[in-house]
Amino acid sequence: MDDTKPVVSSEFGESTETPTTKKAVARAESPATPKPGDSTWPARPAKAKVPPWLIGVYVLAGAVALVLLFQISGWIGTARQTRIQRAVDSVTPERLLARCGPPAEDVTKDVFPILMRTMSYSRGSKGGVVVAFSRTAEEKSDWVFLSMKDASGPMTYTTPEAQIAALPCLDSRK
Repeated sequence: MDDTKPVVSSEFGESTETPTTKKAVARAESPATPKPGDSTWPARPAKAKVPPWLIGVYVLAGAVALVLLFQISGWIGTARQTRIQRAVDSVTPERLLARCGPPAEDVTKDVFPILMRTMSYSRGSKGGVVVAFSRTAEEKSDWVFLSMKDASGPMTYTTPEAQIAALPCLDSRK
């Protein structure tokens, strides 16, 4: 049924019978030296097999990298929140003067047994901010931050983010 004859090669690569299949005819007609563009030129080195344990190491390293990538944004946000909280918690009149400069108004009232100090800062067209501190009348007591209010109205800045937005000079990064 099939009239193809097998091609028998001698030890010199020559055919002893005439090729009858299409592949055999194509091989017989191709030149002995390969040309650029042939699929066999240049000879490709044998592919090195990657050990399965090394593939596992690469997969594990990729998984760890992905987890870290998603965690870093949370860590940065937490660090920012901590920095802002620390900046607001440590506000004293001296630090406020050092960070924001001299206030537009600085008033200290002696209401025995405490001292009240209010410092007003102008924010240009945004109005002003009044920062209130208190301490006991004793000489060795520390100032305690009480509140930060808008000078023109009843608005108070209660969150650390709002306080930093009202007086950006409080932020230690700026």
